[in-house]
Amino acid sequence: MKRYAILALAAVLVCQPALADHIVPPNPPGAYAPRDTCVKTPAARTFTARLRNAIARRDARALADLSAGDVRLDFGGGSGKALLREQLAGKEGPALWRELAEAVSLGCGMDNGDMAFPWVYAHNLGEVDPFEALVATGPAVPLYRRGNTRSAPIARLNWQMVTIQEGDLGPDADKHPLRRVSVINSSLEGYVPTGQLRSVIDHRLIVTRRGGVWEISAFVAGD
Repeated sequence: MKRYAILALAAVLVCQPALADHIVPPNPPGAYAPRDTCVKTPAARTFTARLRNAIARRDARALADLSAGDVRLDFGGGSGKALLREQLAGKEGPALWRELAEAVSLGCGMDNGDMAFPWVYAHNLGEVDPFEALVATGPAVPLYRRGNTRSAPIARLNWQMVTIQEGDLGPDADKHPLRRVSVINSSLEGYVPTGQLRSVIDHRLIVTRRGGVWEISAFVAGD
């Protein structure tokens, strides 16, 4: 039954035009599944292995050693290795380590010569507003017609992109168990479990090559 729902969604996506007045990327099943397009970049494999190892061990010093001296940590002027180590050792540290692990687990994409984790951050969204765009993070994420999970899903999303519907953009909206969304390039809309959605401008790691050496140049969220 799940397979039929996903196939039906694929058919809808193929037949529907782009959202009115917007140029949007294709959105078939599996479109935004994690992938690694950095693997052929010189020294990327070695750097990524060191990065994964530092995150797995929660080794702040090792992560700082992989970072640029001016690594950006927010959009308010926060930067530098010392601040990075301080944040990772502070009360927000456990959450930041989880964000690092999640970003790296979702693939790597090349973005104007930089490596970007997750891969989707390097993807061209056309005119889709990145503040409203989220990815369903799984191969069978349920889409419900109403704001509850008592009924059967009307479709299953397979690593596909959605936008938040107007009225569900409040500061505490992501604390609700379900978010009201529209599926890009589709007439489908409904509710998706919040825990199975990830903003395309959530935490990401940017790695820049300077003087032949790869360094983390930013670990930020938002825009």
